Amino acid sequence: MFQGLSDPVFSANDLVRWYKQVVEVTSGGDLEATRRFVRMFIIPGMTHCGDGQAFDDFDPLAAIEGWINQDKAPDSLAAGSKAFPGKHQPICAYPTQAAYDGKGNPDEIASYSCRG
Repeated sequence: MFQGLSDPVFSANDLVRWYKQVVEVTSGGDLEATRRFVRMFIIPGMTHCGDGQAFDDFDPLAAIEGWINQDKAPDSLAAGSKAFPGKHQPICAYPTQAAYDGKGNPDEIASYSCRG
């Protein structure tokens, strides 16, 4: 699932609280056990279902298909942006966040890793 951090309709904080409850109820607090069946992606700057100053051009359906058909759960989603033309960055699965590695082209996904 994904949620824009700047969504004026639904609070990303509410979704994070809900996700933490899912982790507690379904896996006794074991995040890795929960991540076997649900991942959450919070997109900084994204408003309701897209747009905003965000990396909101990504394909969640391809990630779900890879998870189902190839048993490859997504740790990140490759994302581009209309707001930042030519720049690409990963959207990392909660609770990690994209961080620039300090080397390489900052416009390329390969220059980032998910940390947290």
